[in-house]
Amino acid sequence: MDTVNRTSEKPARAKASKPNAEVTWNAYLAALVAKWTGGNGDRKQERSKRREQEILRAAVRVFARDGISRARIGDIASEAGMPVSSIYDYFPSKEDLAYGVPKERLARFFAEYAEAVRDKKTFRERLRLYLWLAADFARRNPEWARTL
Repeated sequence: MDTVNRTSEKPARAKASKPNAEVTWNAYLAALVAKWTGGNGDRKQERSKRREQEILRAAVRVFARDGISRARIGDIASEAGMPVSSIYDYFPSKEDLAYGVPKERLARFFAEYAEAVRDKKTFRERLRLYLWLAADFARRNPEWARTL
């Protein structure tokens, strides 16, 4: 007969990831910006980074004009002024490109926010700034706003 050992021990649960209490607001924002902008670590050459930015800008224009589902890689390549094969060197599929666009745009937004929020002390000031910057960012990037 098997006996089951029933003790009051509970398995350790993984704690939810949240900012440490000692981490300052600015350090937290710096880590957030680094997370969003750090994705291109393997592309060291400046020309390669510029090409990728050209592709992303062209993708935003095409996605805003045609919609993500109707956009074609050929249209994006044409808009960027490069061959289709060059697009596939940077993004293996249209889905990867569709994920790359918001990542790049949100990295820019969070970098702007992190720079502007440094002197804000209260939650209300930070929230007001966030909302104002979000609306201003959409105004300055209308194609991005249409893509949303």
